[in-house]
Amino acid sequence: MKLVYYYDAEGYFTLTEPAYLNVEETEKQGKDVYYCPASATLIEPPEAGEKEVLHFTGSVWEIVKNYKWEYEINADMELKQIDHYGEPDEGYYLITKEEYNKIIQDRDYYILENGKLVENPNYDEIKAEKERQRLNLLNLTKADVLLALYADKGLTPEDIKEMLKNNVPALIKFDYASSYYRGDEVVNALGSALGYTTEEMDYLFENKVFPPKVEEPADTDSDNDSDSNTDTDSDTDTDLDSDTDNEESEEKDE
Repeated sequence: MKLVYYYDAEGYFTLTEPAYLNVEETEKQGKDVYYCPASATLIEPPEAGEKEVLHFTGSVWEIVKNYKWEYEINADMELKQIDHYGEPDEGYYLITKEEYNKIIQDRDYYILENGKLVENPNYDEIKAEKERQRLNLLNLTKADVLLALYADKGLTPEDIKEMLKNNVPALIKFDYASSYYRGDEVVNALGSALGYTTEEMDYLFENKVFPPKVEEPADTDSDNDSDSNTDTDSDTDTDLDSDTDNEESEEKDE
């Protein structure tokens, strides 16, 4: 069966259909002649492989790489979805859909090295620094801070002023600021002076309260000692009762 091969406006293969015999021309020329519609050819194309597409030049079929709708990235970590047949854009490298989605979610996770994505060796440090920057920009009103200190340690504004009386710049900031940023040096100094850790101060600015206190486990050793003493006393009492019974029995025998 003779086939006819169709292609689109850009010359890329679309579909195959049976070719119809042109009876009149066949009789005139003394050989089989088939109809060939527009945007089609009777030239048989080669077989395209995976990630390949057929392209008709007007006289021959050629095999072209097919990465259309896949993803690519350049050295500046700019992402694109390929919208054409052929090789990736100049300066871009192919990546998988999973890698593309990961970069969309977290642009620090990968770096491009020799045309390939690799996990960023400085990832943990970068994320920690960005998290520190985020926390430092958090702010609370003066009332939020004072209420938290009073709830946690029973400190009043007068108590805090007394603590800062020898640090005039800090006292002015504390007394006249309407709000406090987590990254402010005065906030750090005050937190350290009151015995709060960095994590506890971060928690305050995230939640407007200090973290709940962790209750210490009950001292079970004293209970065990008490029980042990009770058992010993009980044993002693039993021995004394036994001795008394023996003495009374001996007197009766006499």
